[in-house]
Amino acid sequence: MTTFKNVVTTLSVTLVFFGVILMLVPETKMKRSFVSFASVVLVTCVIVSLSMTDKIIDDIDLDLHTDRSYYENIAEIGIETEAEAARSAVKKVVVDALKKEGVEFYEVSVTVDIFDDTSISIGEVLILCSAEDKNISENILKDLGLNGRVTVN
Repeated sequence: MTTFKNVVTTLSVTLVFFGVILMLVPETKMKRSFVSFASVVLVTCVIVSLSMTDKIIDDIDLDLHTDRSYYENIAEIGIETEAEAARSAVKKVVVDALKKEGVEFYEVSVTVDIFDDTSISIGEVLILCSAEDKNISENILKDLGLNGRVTVN
């Protein structure tokens, strides 16, 4: 990165230097000669800079990860995030259905299974509720198409 910074600084200083001198030179044939000379110097600087592009690119740290485990860890985190999102969504649906039916529940937990092919499946929904609301809770699970157990507190 330092090489890139040096090239940009050199070009900038050169342009400013020639700009200042160009303003000081009077409108004569000498000015045209100076503009031609400045153009040649500037083109030379650009050519030298372009020849250094390999060095500049080598200096830039692209932070490429060649270790496969790095990408596997990212994929695993993504799958776990999706599983947690599925768990939360199913729990919200069950809780909303229980509230809608007026069921007094103490806890709703959802298990999510992640398979080797990274597919996600809702394992089981566990509802902890009062004895009088057990049948309603079981019917809600059945209506939602979820496997689950209802336990009485």
